[in-house]
Amino acid sequence: MKENQDLEILEMQLQPIIDWAITNDIEEEVIPRDIGKLSQVEDIYLSGYELSALPDSICFLTQLAILDISGCEIKFLPSNIGKLTNLIELNISNNQLTSLPISTIDLANLQWLDASYNNLNQLPSNFRNLKSLNTLILSGNELSYIPEEVGQLTSNVDLELFFENNQLAEVPSWIGALTHLNRLSLNNNKLGELPDAISHLSNLNYLSVNRNNLAKIPGWIGKLSKLSTLNLNSNCLNNLSDSIGDLFLLTSLDINNNNRIVRLPDTVGNLSKLIYLGIHGNPIHKIPHSLLKLKNLKNYEELTKSQNVTIKKSLVNKIRSFIRNNQ
Repeated sequence: MKENQDLEILEMQLQPIIDWAITNDIEEEVIPRDIGKLSQVEDIYLSGYELSALPDSICFLTQLAILDISGCEIKFLPSNIGKLTNLIELNISNNQLTSLPISTIDLANLQWLDASYNNLNQLPSNFRNLKSLNTLILSGNELSYIPEEVGQLTSNVDLELFFENNQLAEVPSWIGALTHLNRLSLNNNKLGELPDAISHLSNLNYLSVNRNNLAKIPGWIGKLSKLSTLNLNSNCLNNLSDSIGDLFLLTSLDINNNNRIVRLPDTVGNLSKLIYLGIHGNPIHKIPHSLLKLKNLKNYEELTKSQNVTIKKSLVNKIRSFIRNNQ
């Protein structure tokens, strides 16, 4: 008797999802029409469907771990989405969302949230409840500031934050409290400077600030001892700080297309793990001989051909000889 009652309850909860799927021509492989199979679904990929909204009954899919509704023209999420407590990945990118439900903070197991390319300008309060979150993507939301709720993620390990293609004019000082931050991408914004607070991000290994308005990189950059990738492409830099040579773990340094850098510091020769060095699109007239110490660098030949870069013929010959001897 109880089993029949449970089945009736389950059918009452999940049948609206099946009806919704049929109405929206969603394939049975994506949304099973069998109640038993639907109740066990762990991942749903609906990217590209024109849906406008999800049914509230989606919250009864308690086994759901991955939900992808990117590019569906969705304007709001179900208010009870927080009941999907087993959800690990949520992709809601490329929709028309202006806010996230308050219950989003109840997604205790959520590790990856892509809310890029919507119309968001704030996040739910108590965002700190998302203790499992390690990747947050808010690119393309026309943000003029980084939502302060992000500053609550102080205990989240291996945190990765993406704020590309927004309207950010500054980075808040509280970002220095995110000491577990591993990756920070701020490409294509309106940043004129980087705050000293970033120097406190002792676990940062990836920093990308391409296509901004940065005129200088502060001397504290050398304190980011775990940095392996530093992207400074297409800014307004005049030079690089000598402290760049303290980034002993750096494998990729991109200063392409700044159009103003005329020399590289001798300390670049300390970057023994460097594999890629991009200097194209700069009026560089002095490349230090210390560059020949970089035995892991893979693009020596490219450096000798970089646009707007002038290298003494004697150094070009040394570089080419170095390449031949290390092939």
